[in-house]
Amino acid sequence: MCVLVGIGVVAFWPNEKEPEYNGKKLSEWIEFCRGGDYSQLQSAQDAVRKIGTNGLPWLVKWMSYDTPKWKTQLLASTSYRLVPAPIKNFLVSPILRAQQARQGFFVLGTIASPAIPDLVRMTDRWPGESARGALDALRVLDAEPDALSALVAIATNRSKPAGIRQLAMYAVATLHFVEKYESWVVPAVLPCLDEEPMAESTVRALASFKIPPDIGVPVLTKAAASKSAEVRVWAVVALGRYGSQATPAIPALLHAIHDSDPRVQQEAVDALKAIAPEVLTNGVKGL
Repeated sequence: MCVLVGIGVVAFWPNEKEPEYNGKKLSEWIEFCRGGDYSQLQSAQDAVRKIGTNGLPWLVKWMSYDTPKWKTQLLASTSYRLVPAPIKNFLVSPILRAQQARQGFFVLGTIASPAIPDLVRMTDRWPGESARGALDALRVLDAEPDALSALVAIATNRSKPAGIRQLAMYAVATLHFVEKYESWVVPAVLPCLDEEPMAESTVRALASFKIPPDIGVPVLTKAAASKSAEVRVWAVVALGRYGSQATPAIPALLHAIHDSDPRVQQEAVDALKAIAPEVLTNGVKGL
């Protein structure tokens, strides 16, 4: 009871005023962005952008929340139904706000670039939920070179946990504007292909880049012989995208047709169809 009373006092203690636009708070507009109909969605997104950088301290604060173990256990317990509704709202509010923060960064896009240093620091809280949210926010800022630099730095930093490095590399693989910066991104991530925990996420990233064939084909040919089936699949897929420029990889792809993983077998056939279809019927001597 004392704990509930204490929570209640904190719940209703006056807080710093949240930024508003047209009489609604930032959190209210974001909630419309998450669940409103189309007409509400457009006006809500416009409102969030009008609040702009004034909302960044709030988004960062909300996203910084990591649900403590005791709360997770309480929310999952049968005793939670006995908790008064106002206290329930207070307990769940930070979790919902963290979700709202992710949506807020998505809506703001590049407007949120001043928050990049805060987001980078937040990734050090891995494996907390806030670190995952920060990575998602950095990925949304894909048009910003600083966001890409941050993701590459996290992905290639061997002193960081493998989990967050992998997620950062997956994020790099999905960025829309990475082609502008491949001249420095590719050399930075290539060494990660030799790290077993990073090989799969790295080959996925490399498969999404347009690497010159004189660099990409040898690297991906080597990856096609990896111990990991996932790495082999993505390496073979990437080789197929080079078309006739990947002819040096033909022996490796012919070997991959007999791979132990059926996915690798099929992708190898498809790759050879794109590179040199005659090889499938005539063999290497038919080239």
